[in-house]
Amino acid sequence: MNGGLDRRQREAPLSEEWSAELWRPARWAVPSVGARFLVSTLFVIALTTLFTTLYFPSRQRASALADMKDRTLLLAEMVAMGVGIGLELNELAAVEAAVNWAKEDPALVYVEVSDPSGVIFASFNPTSADVPAVAGTEAQLLEEERALHAQIPISYRDRVLGT
Repeated sequence: MNGGLDRRQREAPLSEEWSAELWRPARWAVPSVGARFLVSTLFVIALTTLFTTLYFPSRQRASALADMKDRTLLLAEMVAMGVGIGLELNELAAVEAAVNWAKEDPALVYVEVSDPSGVIFASFNPTSADVPAVAGTEAQLLEEERALHAQIPISYRDRVLGT
């Protein structure tokens, strides 16, 4: 009967019972190389996943919003230029052509062309979207939850003809 002692403890003299070898952790407590590699790999994967789920969507949203703002302003400026030329030449067909050109953009919700006093003389609003009231003739870009509204002055040869 060994009384629960392993072979080293039974064979070792009593003075060596407190040696450093007996205080070494059990073999199962030291992770193997494979376990260390697995844990470190899982840690890197977890950090990468966390980084990509938190960082990239916000950056992509900000980039997409900036692109949409640029596109909205560019479209509004192009319509304003076409309408301005048509108004200066007193050609309402050119004004209509500029508005019709803008209608082809699938992202466009509405177009309103007004004179300097604010009277609307050309419009396109097939979905009856709410058009915010904007004052003045300076360029503005209003941002709502799901829409961008651009107001660009219609000018030709440094003369403001409307918005």
